[in-house]
Amino acid sequence: GASEEGGGGSAGFLEGGAIAGLLESLGRGGVGREVAPASEGGDALSQFRSIGELLRCYGALDGDSADGWEATEFGALVASLSGENELWLALVLMEAAAAELEPPQLAAVLAATLDERLRPNTFVRFAPSEAVYETVDVLADRAAELQRAQMAAGLSFPVGLDAGLCGLVEAWAAGEGWESLVAGTSLDLGDLFRLLRRSLELLKTVSAVPYVSEAAKAAARAAVRACDRYPIAEDELMALPEEEPGGGEEPGEARGGA
Repeated sequence: GASEEGGGGSAGFLEGGAIAGLLESLGRGGVGREVAPASEGGDALSQFRSIGELLRCYGALDGDSADGWEATEFGALVASLSGENELWLALVLMEAAAAELEPPQLAAVLAATLDERLRPNTFVRFAPSEAVYETVDVLADRAAELQRAQMAAGLSFPVGLDAGLCGLVEAWAAGEGWESLVAGTSLDLGDLFRLLRRSLELLKTVSAVPYVSEAAKAAARAAVRACDRYPIAEDELMALPEEEPGGGEEPGEARGGA
């Protein structure tokens, strides 16, 4: 997979006060809203303009507008997202929408962007479907292009893409049970829980953002319904024993101990 660590942090393109107004204005005003460049000097203004150029290069800002700082529909999509790199997530969503992925496949592709890496010698029995592999292959080219564009602009926001664990997310979204999932990987329970929980939160975000196709949002909503179940829906890992648990289980529900 491809990933470039940088100073984006959890705020992504909102890093630094100089550029906070850019995406905030994009989000509030939507399409056609003009964004005034920051007036601060030094590095903050330089970063602001570099990000503006990058967004303009990707069609998020209208270069043909009077001053080149007018949000496009794609720019409003970028602004509506949150993460380590909102532009990258928006590009992923556009590609996923074009691929017309099924809900479990969409969940898997989004999970591939979370930078939850497959550690050496980790066993995973669940492989992604062919449609997921094909979409990730296309996204690998997009990721490389974005990394080059960011480097040219002097930016280093993370561009995460790793398909090593997304088969687990696809299986969970397709209805695989918790115990079956746990038995199908050597991944720690906490790591598995975090992967599924982060994937669920990302799906919830996608299901509500504007400027994404209705089909993609419907797929995201369906994936949310499929993924939002015990123990992920509990927002905590309810003590599953390390060894094979005994006792019965309720139909359709994974075992868990108190």
